[in-house]
Amino acid sequence: MNIKFVFNLAYKTPFFYELLDELNGAGHEVILYDLISAKKYIPKSRKMYSFNPFFGAKWILKIKYFRRLFIPLINRLTIKKEFNSCDIVNIHYVHVAYIQYTKILKENSSKLITTFWGSDILRANETTINKYLPLLNESNCISMVIGIQNRFKEIYPQFAEKIQTSYFGLNLLDKIRIIDKDTIKKFKIRYDIDDGYIYVTVGYNASPAQQHTILINKLMKIHIELKEQIFLLIPLTYGGSNDYIEKLIRNLGDLGIKFKVFTNFLSDVELSTLRVLSDITLNIQKTDAFSASISESIAANSIVLTGDWLPYDIYRKWGVNIFQSDLESFEGKITNLISRYDFYKNCIKGNSQILYKKLSWKYTLPLWEQLFLMENK
Repeated sequence: MNIKFVFNLAYKTPFFYELLDELNGAGHEVILYDLISAKKYIPKSRKMYSFNPFFGAKWILKIKYFRRLFIPLINRLTIKKEFNSCDIVNIHYVHVAYIQYTKILKENSSKLITTFWGSDILRANETTINKYLPLLNESNCISMVIGIQNRFKEIYPQFAEKIQTSYFGLNLLDKIRIIDKDTIKKFKIRYDIDDGYIYVTVGYNASPAQQHTILINKLMKIHIELKEQIFLLIPLTYGGSNDYIEKLIRNLGDLGIKFKVFTNFLSDVELSTLRVLSDITLNIQKTDAFSASISESIAANSIVLTGDWLPYDIYRKWGVNIFQSDLESFEGKITNLISRYDFYKNCIKGNSQILYKKLSWKYTLPLWEQLFLMENK
């Protein structure tokens, strides 16, 4: 298949690029076009190029401010020049800037697919929601994870029949499966993590939307005997500001619980080790579609407790044991998990295998291929 992706290269999320690599490795012709910066990325060569539909285009794109006036023209000419009626076009993470290209993308493709990730619909205001309409009208199908489908149907009931389910695969699942005791031991030594505790991970990035302060206040209230049993792991390796991180670390000092904050980049092996080391994972972020970090924690046999407002019912449908609570009851749930740790650890024995069969690339790539091959609606 010839697949042209439309995506903003400013987003550095690894899961999308893994999709490109997996499709390329399966023998498909894949190119990524960024209609924000007028650049393209070719997975086969791992190189990036500026659009060059006419003489002088590359020169124009180097001129700050002035380039903004010409990017729409350069984009349109590039689409006409490089897209054709045999191509499948898949827009990822919907941006209002793409709307102006809806007609030309439709004209120069065999199928137009729009893929929502989560926040592009969950956090969209009314103006943005209305601006998406031309693109959704022209899309042959609209893909997203199950967690945001009900919300999408509430906003756009007229497009319910176009919905298809899609998931990114998670490369980390294969790495999680091979983390051994020696790797964990070295990780603990490197990051000065003491032995003999129940390790509790709080959130998975430094965004204020993770609501760390509320979680810290909940942990502040648990009994001192339970505090002495746990060691907190706080990943703050991306998102948030320095001020937010510094304030958070000060608050952690008042907890009376041992902790380790991670602020520097973690390699895939280190991140996998962190997931495996974690016995309990706590997460009360404000909104989410389908968190890769939560899935990785489940696959690593961590007991996961999240807010009950987060759309994680799909895990239960798969047979995964995940625990949820409202904010008022969260402190009691944490207490229960720690005091009855062995019981809850026994409850999640089958989680890892279920997640691997649902979200490793071995199982998710065929779903993407089916999406691209599906008959137009």
